[in-house]
Amino acid sequence: MNNFRRLMTLFKPYRGWLMLGILLSYITMLANVGLLAISGWFIATMGLAGVAGVSTNYFTPSALIRAMAIIRTAGRYGERLVTHEATLRVLAGVRVWFYKQIEPLAPAGLAQYRSGDLLSRIRADIDKLDQVYLRLILPVSVAVLAVVVFAVVLAFYHPLLALVEVVMLLVAGALVPWWVHHFGFGVSRKVIKTSSQMRSAVVSDMQGMGELLVYGAAEKHEQQLQVLSDDLASQQQQMNRLTSTAQSAVGLCANLGLWLVLLIAIPLVHQGTIMPADLAMLALFALACFEAVAPMPLAFQALGETAEAMARIFALVDQQPVLCEPEQPEVMPEALNFRFDQVSFSYPEGELEIPSVSPSRFTKRENSKGSAFQQNQVLIEGFPPLQKGEQGGFGSYSREGDPESSVIHQFSVDFPAGKKLAIVGPTGSGKSTLTHLLLKFYEPDSGEVLLNDRSLACFKGDDLRERIAVVPQQTHLFNQSVRNNLLLAKPDATQDELEQVCRLAMVHDTVMEFPEGYDTLTGETGVRVSGGQAKRLVIARALLKPADVLILDEPTEGLDPENAQQLIENIVLECERRGQSLLLITHRLQQLERFDEVLLRLR
Repeated sequence: MNNFRRLMTLFKPYRGWLMLGILLSYITMLANVGLLAISGWFIATMGLAGVAGVSTNYFTPSALIRAMAIIRTAGRYGERLVTHEATLRVLAGVRVWFYKQIEPLAPAGLAQYRSGDLLSRIRADIDKLDQVYLRLILPVSVAVLAVVVFAVVLAFYHPLLALVEVVMLLVAGALVPWWVHHFGFGVSRKVIKTSSQMRSAVVSDMQGMGELLVYGAAEKHEQQLQVLSDDLASQQQQMNRLTSTAQSAVGLCANLGLWLVLLIAIPLVHQGTIMPADLAMLALFALACFEAVAPMPLAFQALGETAEAMARIFALVDQQPVLCEPEQPEVMPEALNFRFDQVSFSYPEGELEIPSVSPSRFTKRENSKGSAFQQNQVLIEGFPPLQKGEQGGFGSYSREGDPESSVIHQFSVDFPAGKKLAIVGPTGSGKSTLTHLLLKFYEPDSGEVLLNDRSLACFKGDDLRERIAVVPQQTHLFNQSVRNNLLLAKPDATQDELEQVCRLAMVHDTVMEFPEGYDTLTGETGVRVSGGQAKRLVIARALLKPADVLILDEPTEGLDPENAQQLIENIVLECERRGQSLLLITHRLQQLERFDEVLLRLR
């Protein structure tokens, strides 16, 4: 109930639409019942008048029948239009609210969830919330109001008629739904959980289909999906059996109500208390009344699914952010001078899967301009260990050991405005973690990341990230055109600006070879372009952003040495022209001559 009350607060902005939908549904239902009852009375009256050979006024009842038919038709159309408009508005509002709630959690707070599970919560679970209005609030509200009107109408003819009809309506509209809810609540929640597990498994398998086929594991995963599919089918069969049983029970109540009304009304006709023509009207009226309670079992059957969907949604948004923003953030300085001061960090257990590093070490080397640079040395793997104080292509360096539990241990470095800093090391050595700390995605376990000698915790994360452009190791292109993917960094950029950054990223000529140039769709996650092309498009996007700091994580991956050298040269020259700070993260020992400082991250 607590989750239901919380959900109702999200419905408040749309209460006008919701109330209008209930009103139209109520009017439509009354018009339908009235149409059936008046039609029965009219036919019976005409028959009795014909047998008796007397005249009767058929203009008024025929006009009422036409009016009821028009109201029912127009009302049904209006009710469908308004209720679906209300539902779609509510779902749109909930999605926006949900995104705003989980956005501060990313990436640290969402790392523990599978992408398929997050997709299920964002799409399927929120879609399930349409049942709250269409299958619960709407039918319950209409049924309660309708039963009161039905009781008043029948009591006008005889109180006993109202009593038996209300009892049968309560059985069909309250007792049967309670039975369905009691036996179906747990099963319906299982349907949501199993559906979510199945979606997560399908998304995961589709993303890794190539690996599954290469290593012959596709059949095993197919069997796992089959087990989930069988479980889901079994649960849905249980729900279908409950649905059919409930519908039969409502139909039984409707027929019992009809017979009870006839058993009471026929003697009243003999007594002259009720007119003969009214008997047909009362019989059809009693039967039509059950239209109001017919949706009730389905509403309570869906309650379990809705409750589970709400629980999953609120469980996610109720998480506390890993980072708490300051209540009164400081104003961002004009120049961004960063410093890592004795920073140690380890990821929370189970939050992220990271390669183990034992032991983890930093090596610091100052670049000596003009010194010999070993161009043939590509990977850090196998780099010959130097003794403390030994001179190499980068100058002198030193090492310090880290505890095995930490990704980063007591790390210090200055990264002032305009500096070109390179961090070199193998995968899993904690290079990208420094970027996460710099972007304020995580907080250090000890030590501080400082900005102009003030702790990074004093600044708002969004304000900080507005001043930083990042090219992550795992690039992402949206299913949009090349142009729209680039414009994410600067929506008002001109075509000349787009072409300029693409030339710097050495991808302009490639884009012009696409069928529609800059208007070519890149496909889902950039599937229509190669990995190297996607990386360079993301680099162009980062260069387009008017940022003070540019961070590149493995920017030359997938490029040959010659093109990699030219790309880094272009980026360095552009950063120098702009006065932009540059942080390069790589596992290669090439293209580093122009950097002010190089840090080697060794195993």
